[in-house]
Amino acid sequence: MSKKNPLNHPTNEPAFFWEIYLDALKEVPKNRTALFFAGIATLTGTAIPGLFQEGAPLSTYAEAFNGLISSQPLFAAIFLLSLVFSVFSTGALTLTLSGKKIRQASKDSFSALAKLIGIDVSFFFVALLGLLFFLTPNFLTPENSPILSRWLLAFGIMVYIPVLVILILTREYASLHALLSKTGFKTSIRLGYGLVAKKFKESLVFGAIFVLFVFFLSLAMETFTYIVGFLPLESTAGTATLVAVSLLLQAFSLAIGKSVWLSFFILINTEKKSAKDTETSQDEEKVIQKEVPEVG
Repeated sequence: MSKKNPLNHPTNEPAFFWEIYLDALKEVPKNRTALFFAGIATLTGTAIPGLFQEGAPLSTYAEAFNGLISSQPLFAAIFLLSLVFSVFSTGALTLTLSGKKIRQASKDSFSALAKLIGIDVSFFFVALLGLLFFLTPNFLTPENSPILSRWLLAFGIMVYIPVLVILILTREYASLHALLSKTGFKTSIRLGYGLVAKKFKESLVFGAIFVLFVFFLSLAMETFTYIVGFLPLESTAGTATLVAVSLLLQAFSLAIGKSVWLSFFILINTEKKSAKDTETSQDEEKVIQKEVPEVG
């Protein structure tokens, strides 16, 4: 991670957010251990990082897993094991980006594995139940009222999107607390939600920049793949090379995504608090001061 001290920059400056991304683009390629874990995470099922994709393999593979478990139990077990290993390697990736060596990062990620899986599964089901709740009025409307049905559907989606954003941010911060601290499952979620509540505006702006960043990064990767498609790669070696390069790009983008969120998480946790903030949650503050690593 960068040697810059983010405490010198207030979190209400979007310009500094871009510095975090530029910093990650410079620092991540130098961190071979992080790229190693990013490569494993990519191979074991973690998709190209995005605000809505990252860390939620169950939502991506639920349908396929249901088919596997009924027809091929062995493949289903292997599939589930790969997803668990994906969560582990993604956690180890985050820890190496925070400055830990490969052995310590692996140990700490394994220790937090149950909490990380619990957080992912819990937020997936909460998001699913929330979607069903907000769309239920649309399902209950009579068939002869298409206009009412469309209005209820639009209203449900409009209400659900802000809830989903809060869930995604809470899950991200809760996972980082679980990784960088010794807090339990419930405490990690409580601290994650508390951080979202305190820094919602900053998190929303940073998340919007993240979406733009992922969009342009994905566009660059698609352009590269399109250009490479014109090369003579009919041979097995050529195809293998193309696949390897594609996986490397995915691993690099995953490492970049984790790096920027880790930097932002540390930034908003370690900046100077106002007198009002210091009076309101001393237990939470002690946990954060003890458990969030310093940047430098």
